[in-house]
Amino acid sequence: MVNISVESYCPRYMRDMSIDCLTGTLVFESSKHYEIVASSGSGKTSLLRSLYGINEEYSGNIFFDDENIKSYNTKAWSEIRSNKFSFAFQNHFLLEDFSLMENILIKSQISPFYSINDIHDLLNKFGLYSKKNVKVGRLSSGERQRTSILRALCCQFEWLILDEPFNNLDDKNILVVRDAIMKRADQTNAGVIIADVTEYEHYNNIIN
Repeated sequence: MVNISVESYCPRYMRDMSIDCLTGTLVFESSKHYEIVASSGSGKTSLLRSLYGINEEYSGNIFFDDENIKSYNTKAWSEIRSNKFSFAFQNHFLLEDFSLMENILIKSQISPFYSINDIHDLLNKFGLYSKKNVKVGRLSSGERQRTSILRALCCQFEWLILDEPFNNLDDKNILVVRDAIMKRADQTNAGVIIADVTEYEHYNNIIN
């Protein structure tokens, strides 16, 4: 299981605008659950995208165990994204011309965790089963949000990363989704990192 260390991290746009950045070290221990709580524009999304290897525009260092991720090549990142990290993006990044179910299966078939029956059960819990054959482009914002999270849950991972996962959900759906996230993480003793503008008391390790 991977431990993550973030040292003196500063996205380029924050440095260029003379915005205060991280001056010390953040440590995310494997199997633990964290929530990063900060206002918009404070670098939360940039950090999460850097952890996933899709934002290299930063100063400082990020280590997975003792390896600096700046040394990783395309093959290494492909392995990490296939088996070690799963990400639910703030902007969803769903394929709009494909159905809800197709979006989930495209990801889950790379490194499957749940069976089709398990996925159907989750679709029911998320209130999405009746929409499983609907193209994503015809879904509401909340339905897309839940689809993005469900897609992230259905593959193998050691770390689950979620960028403002509850911002388009009502209180009822937040509880359903939050419980599904925690249950899935506990099944494999996976770590969770959530970034949001609101603090949710369900998470034990709050980083402000």
